[in-house]
Amino acid sequence: MIKKIMQSFQYGHENLLGVELEEAEVVIYNNDTREILRGNMSGRYMAAYNTTVGFVGAVDAEGQNEEPQAFHTPKGDPVVVVARCTRVMLGDRILEMAKTITGDPEVGSVFGAWQLPALKWINGVPGCGKTTYIVRNFDEENEVVVTTTVEAANDLRQKLTHHYGDKAKSKVRTMASILVNGFREGIKISRLTVDEAFMNHFGAIVMAARLSEAKEVILVGDINQLPYIDRENLFEVRYSRPNLTVNISCELSCTHRNPKDVALAISEVYDRIYSSNPIVHSLRAERLTGAKIPEKQNRTLYLVFTQEEKKELIGRGYGTGEGSSVMTIHEA
Repeated sequence: MIKKIMQSFQYGHENLLGVELEEAEVVIYNNDTREILRGNMSGRYMAAYNTTVGFVGAVDAEGQNEEPQAFHTPKGDPVVVVARCTRVMLGDRILEMAKTITGDPEVGSVFGAWQLPALKWINGVPGCGKTTYIVRNFDEENEVVVTTTVEAANDLRQKLTHHYGDKAKSKVRTMASILVNGFREGIKISRLTVDEAFMNHFGAIVMAARLSEAKEVILVGDINQLPYIDRENLFEVRYSRPNLTVNISCELSCTHRNPKDVALAISEVYDRIYSSNPIVHSLRAERLTGAKIPEKQNRTLYLVFTQEEKKELIGRGYGTGEGSSVMTIHEA
């Protein structure tokens, strides 16, 4: 994606460049002059993309001074691209952490003498209360809950603190934090619960389990939700889902959030779903063709499946109404 954006800039493809800049929060930056050539730059970035050498590190990645940010660019090619994906680039740090727990591959011992934990899969339909399940079954002494995003971690900390006190705040970690920093010595973790588990590569879950040395790993999620997506697309991704290793242990089939007609509408995918919501009729269907879908509706979310479809709709003016936007299903 970043390489493609740099090419669009170099070849002067302004229309395509405008869409790409907005979509990926991209900034094209001259490292010598500290001049922003395209986009809006805010905050600090750990890395940037340069045509000559590829990814380059930041001179001051931690933002210890107020000077315009600088990168280690080669002489004669100062132009770089920074984006949402280069704000935090943790690959090298995760690799170093992985080296601390791997055994000798030549003797067939990838994780040394590690005793595999018991795996439990809690599968839930949309709106069934998966987070509520985690809160109700939380073991404040011996459990750590893993989330995918910082926002989810903050939300869960708030809910756990309400039930169990301030001590619970330290019991919620993001997956990225665990893979980079591991766990403090002396912390006893018997159970590792992974919320929205299928948004993580299963290898990341295994690494987190190994770092924690938990005896039990609970995966909480929805088998039908969009899975882990490899946005780097550098090599073939294998074993990204846990279904080859663990079977569903518990089904949460009652949706409390969705009205009954919504439950019926998605019952072809969730065959056991039922609703406790008292609302029976909440949906209205309107048949629209591609030519008739209004582009500038206010407070409207236009959903598409792929990034290419998103680019196409944005280029045609969709999502320009007040409070409206175009998103992929995964982004939503």
